[in-house]
Amino acid sequence: MPANPNNKSFVYLDTVEKEILTYVNQERANAGLKPLTWEENMRPVARYKSNNMLQYNYFEHNTPSLNNASPMDLATKYFKYNTNGYGENIFYSQGYPEGTTTAKYLVDQWMNSPGHRANILNASWTKMSAGVVFSSQGNYVYATQHFSVN
Repeated sequence: MPANPNNKSFVYLDTVEKEILTYVNQERANAGLKPLTWEENMRPVARYKSNNMLQYNYFEHNTPSLNNASPMDLATKYFKYNTNGYGENIFYSQGYPEGTTTAKYLVDQWMNSPGHRANILNASWTKMSAGVVFSSQGNYVYATQHFSVN
């Protein structure tokens, strides 16, 4: 697993990460889709991505510090995650105090964006994980949601 620098202090929002699945599955049920299952083996990838965006101050799907690795490459080449398909939603905000970014808020933001909504409602996905990082140095929140087919 590649290492991230720790230029900015941070905490992972464990409860928010896991609650994202609840709200995603509510949206999927409303659309007549099967629920996703939590994939703990993807969580380190999602957490790495969120923290990497925080530490390197960027917001994009490819990872510049790893030769612009795509989300699929990050998971399969750098984290050795075995999958037949991989998707990613990302989120960034600044200025909100810790405790104000909730799983429902994140899922609502993604559902209001056509591309992110398409990922959440993609019938091919079977598994999901998330990594949400908060830094009190600027009140940054970065969230990464990963989907896979296994």
